[in-house]
Amino acid sequence: MNGANRDAVPELVICFDFDGTLVDGEGRIHPRDVEILGSDVRATLVPATGRPLHAVRHVLSWHGLFEDGPVLFPLVLENGAAVYEAGESLREQHPFVADVQAALMEAMLASPRVTFLLFSLDKVRMLWPSEAGWRMVRRFALSTQPFSPETDWDAPLTKVVSIAETPEPLRAFATETSDLALERAYSLPTVLEFTRVGVDKGRGLSALLGERPAGTKLVVAGDGENDLPLFDLADLSFAPKDSPAAIKARADHVLDVREGGLLAPILRTIGA
Repeated sequence: MNGANRDAVPELVICFDFDGTLVDGEGRIHPRDVEILGSDVRATLVPATGRPLHAVRHVLSWHGLFEDGPVLFPLVLENGAAVYEAGESLREQHPFVADVQAALMEAMLASPRVTFLLFSLDKVRMLWPSEAGWRMVRRFALSTQPFSPETDWDAPLTKVVSIAETPEPLRAFATETSDLALERAYSLPTVLEFTRVGVDKGRGLSALLGERPAGTKLVVAGDGENDLPLFDLADLSFAPKDSPAAIKARADHVLDVREGGLLAPILRTIGA
């Protein structure tokens, strides 16, 4: 039961981060996890990631999954700013409030030491290109266009990713924009992500599940700060063993995902 139904939530939901959790640094999914993703497990599987839809499709199709049709999992994308039901049906999106976006845009244009990826649902534009930015684009298979202030200024943004070679420019930018009503989460020490205030992976998952019927078990897995809102909702949580110490401290179980994959040990642990 890999799809989700708005009116009937199954007894087991497994929500998992993509990069660093399901997907390794080379873009690979463990073979056992590929097998499970392509099978009819008795659970709803929900990827929750900062990636946009096209970048999720890229990884799955590279592993032979959903090559000829839409992704059949419900999806929490762009850190909760874009939520899809099974079959890639957009359920909701949460762009920045217009005046907050305008102020954020002014700050970005004045910060050339930082590279910015501007997400507008499934489109990504780059401001102040750098090698660090291009590494991010290649690593996460992002289809990217250059940002043009003349034509792109008013495009509604759902997420902004700020990237630098060292943490210092990001800390300075975070300080400069600290008065703006935004959600902020570091996915890496040199990658700071912004979404609309109140928008995160946890809210996105809650929108998909609605009111959980009694007896529904929610299991989550993640390795970053932006996964902690999922942990807050979970009945049981998992983290890869190479996650930061603060994330592992919040998890009920720590897994060696490189050795045994992610989903197989989760299913084994919960007896599914």
